[in-house]
Amino acid sequence: MLTNYSKTEVVVDTSSLISLQTGGVLELSLKLFDVSIPEIVVTELEEVAGYDDTHGESARDVLRLIKEDKISVREVISISETESRVDAGEMSCLNLCRQEQIPILVTDDWRALPKLIEISASTNVVVSAFVIRALLNRRVLTIDDAETILDRIARNRDWLESKIYEESKKWLTR
Repeated sequence: MLTNYSKTEVVVDTSSLISLQTGGVLELSLKLFDVSIPEIVVTELEEVAGYDDTHGESARDVLRLIKEDKISVREVISISETESRVDAGEMSCLNLCRQEQIPILVTDDWRALPKLIEISASTNVVVSAFVIRALLNRRVLTIDDAETILDRIARNRDWLESKIYEESKKWLTR
């Protein structure tokens, strides 16, 4: 149930927005989280939306949610230089967390994750399985639902044999 809970503010990057949408759980997660993104994420989604595949379809769906004001687009005022393994999109997301004092950054960029954690200071950097786990904790999803969603994401994102999938499965049992 979602009653009597306040929403948690999060910043979500392009990779996690696409993951959650391919898993069919993004819109449901918006009942639990106030999602903000920097403008660069919109640009990245527009680029991905040009593809005629699952990722493109998911990006178009996310852009629709943005147009419907279900996801907030915010301007990032202070721009930090990118770090090795962290591109402009992830760095803008981290800067938005810092600027707006948003405590959680959700990213599925496995390559960037260690560096983001290292430089994030007071921001909790997590993968999209964190969102699925939150829905499970609030009893919006059953464990079977959560595992099915994670498996769907893994198939759609080509994660089946990857470290992010293995680590994400662990998130569901934490």
